[in-house]
Amino acid sequence: MGKDSKNPFDTRSIDNSMFQGASPHAEADVSRAVFDANPNAVFVLNRNFQILDCNAAFRDAFPAYESGKKQYCYRLVPPDERETPCPDCLARKSFLAGQESTCEFEEERNGAVMHYRKKAIPLGKARGVVETVMIVMEDITERVTSEQELRHRADELETAINRRNEEQQEKERKLTVLVNTVYGIKGAHDMRESVDKIVCGFKELGARTTAFALFEDEDMYIFKIHPPDILQKLNSIFRIAIPGIHMRPRKNPGNPFVQTALIGKPTFYRGEREVFGFFKQCFPAAFDNEIAEAAYLFNGQSQAIFPLKTQDATVGAIAISVDDAPFEENFEYFSFLANSAAVEISRQRNSEKLLKSELKYRNLVESSRDMIILCNNDGRIKYSNRIFHELTGLSTKRGKAIDLYSLFPQTHRERVKAVISASVQHGSPTEPLELRMKTQSRGELWIEMMVNSVSREMQGFQIVARDITRRKSLETLVGNLSAFQEKILQNDFIGIITTDLSGKITSWNTGASLILGYGASETLDKNIAEFVINDDSPVYHEFISRDPLSAAQRNREMKMRKKGEGAVDIMYIESAMKDEKDRPIAVIAFFFDNGEKARLEEKWRDLTFRLQQAQLITIVSLAKLAEYRDIETGHHLERIMKYTEILAHELSLTDEYHNYISEDYIVDLVNSCPLHDIGKVGIPDVILHKPARLTPEEFEIIKRHSVIGGDTIAEAEKKVRGRSYLNLGKEIAYYHHEKWDGTGYPQGLKGKDIPLSARIVAVSDVYDALISKRPYKEAFPHETAVGIIRESSGTHFDTAVVDAFCKREDEIALLKGVNLQ
Repeated sequence: MGKDSKNPFDTRSIDNSMFQGASPHAEADVSRAVFDANPNAVFVLNRNFQILDCNAAFRDAFPAYESGKKQYCYRLVPPDERETPCPDCLARKSFLAGQESTCEFEEERNGAVMHYRKKAIPLGKARGVVETVMIVMEDITERVTSEQELRHRADELETAINRRNEEQQEKERKLTVLVNTVYGIKGAHDMRESVDKIVCGFKELGARTTAFALFEDEDMYIFKIHPPDILQKLNSIFRIAIPGIHMRPRKNPGNPFVQTALIGKPTFYRGEREVFGFFKQCFPAAFDNEIAEAAYLFNGQSQAIFPLKTQDATVGAIAISVDDAPFEENFEYFSFLANSAAVEISRQRNSEKLLKSELKYRNLVESSRDMIILCNNDGRIKYSNRIFHELTGLSTKRGKAIDLYSLFPQTHRERVKAVISASVQHGSPTEPLELRMKTQSRGELWIEMMVNSVSREMQGFQIVARDITRRKSLETLVGNLSAFQEKILQNDFIGIITTDLSGKITSWNTGASLILGYGASETLDKNIAEFVINDDSPVYHEFISRDPLSAAQRNREMKMRKKGEGAVDIMYIESAMKDEKDRPIAVIAFFFDNGEKARLEEKWRDLTFRLQQAQLITIVSLAKLAEYRDIETGHHLERIMKYTEILAHELSLTDEYHNYISEDYIVDLVNSCPLHDIGKVGIPDVILHKPARLTPEEFEIIKRHSVIGGDTIAEAEKKVRGRSYLNLGKEIAYYHHEKWDGTGYPQGLKGKDIPLSARIVAVSDVYDALISKRPYKEAFPHETAVGIIRESSGTHFDTAVVDAFCKREDEIALLKGVNLQ
């Protein structure tokens, strides 16, 4: 029975007017009918706890009850028969206090846990003493189960968000380590300083031990082992000084460092047996007990050796030991840092060789992957290396006569002049400077430029510039994905807010605005307590006096203030957010409208539907990022989804695909097809937005979007358990530009080697492209587009898919002017 429900058996709430003029027998009959009609089990006790009367629901619930016999409630009602009343008997409380009393309890019945609310109501008094008490037992199992389910879903949502935040923070930390290490080694003055910075980078990524082996002419030698205590123990075990040991590739082909450097791919050693084998290969003349003692130093760790390989040469190999658990998840970071180490070590060696002779200097400069330019003090180029001419498209003759500053956009020139002037004046190199450079062959490039002054005799300065266009594109992609993550949090059915430890609101999402009516600007920097209604309830006082640091999570039902519309019943869940040292730094709270009981009963269905829609929302939102960058108008994604659904249904009616295309397949296909061009987020804007036909080189670049998209979805699919539509999304992203005759890309697949999902979406995508206006063309009429698709049957498209398209072309034509959003 709810808190505000009226008790039909409480004599204080009966309107006696209904019996006015009625006989005592009629009044008794009505009361009896109401008593027996109550759906809850009801019985009446005297002061001896004997059952005086009960209704039909009680007799159904307790069949052992026999009318007319003196039976005691404590022998009949509890799960186990007792000889005395229950210690916490509600009836006893009502007899003594003369007031109503309530409690909730649970019991197991027929293998299921049932929840009840029991209420004791004093009925009549004689000489101020309560003579009888009525007990009402209400089954509240459904409500309790719904509340438990709601709390469970909220816990799952919070856990998922926290996990994603932790994963994102860890990725950002690792990326920061990589960026800092790469920038640090760029400023190193010699090989040893570079290696020290690289070692620190590996250590921050989780490496326990690092060992460098570098080539010197035809030999490889051990350059450094870190940390020093491990080196000291290894020296003691094998009774040699390991740094400086030389390994000839011809004489030591089985040495792990030599082997890895020669094959150019990483080598791995996992488990005690393989680590033992690693040291046996490194020290073939050592005794087995010495090998075992060395391997024991790395117990519980895995070994990995990366080749230090640049585009032009292999400079050595680097071995690291890592705890087994984080080894796989950090592999890409280790590999990236190893590649950066290879580039830096190669650069340092080149610098050392430059100091030896002018001839070697020129040879190394010409083979450098960086642009190296020597200029007069007025900016006129005197010398530039090969990569400069390749990247800029300038001929060798013209490059020597050009003004350096003319290579930069007008907005950058004054900045470049100021940096060069400062370097020449102070005689010291500048910090790396990132800016755009104009070229004839590739448009604008992003470069990282350093300026060095040269000797006074040469009267000028030197520019070292590196093409970082790809890195800047990756940074843009990461920024787009971070913005997408923020969009995911801005949902409209759950309020998500954060506060500092004092309760001051620091963020307020869209869901919170829709539930309470306040915009973010109206709530930021205000205390969350201002939005909680003071109803003088225990819940309110507990909330106001709570300590945000006292518990990991708290949830409560309370009333919050809605803008201009009174109160909203809220389920409010909050939890402390902690830093890497487990110190609370803020509070995150989730809340949703918990209003009416009927809405609560329907809430789980609504939440289930929303969770099912979350996948589609995620896919469409992610695909929209690519669509917005492609400047496509209208509802391109929505139309393609509808075309694809129509074609898939039509194909499912054919004998060939009747047993292959199920309803689940169609749902997954439609949900995943918006991802077909997601890889375009990795394509430069200058190509993607070009209002004219692309050059062959530009078309090769834009063709990469299919591989970028497929690889991105493949990585996401690895993290999904069970059946996932991402598998079809991956197929579509990879292969929707393949052609039936094998002339498509990226792999040139032919016929039915192309997945069916990609064949269907290919027709949908091309048709919508034909009827849509683009910067480089006008929209074709429907009839023209259909003709083109028919002509391409058997060459570009699968004949079966084109036949399905032609059968439904009238229905498809009607979708062009319809708002499908």
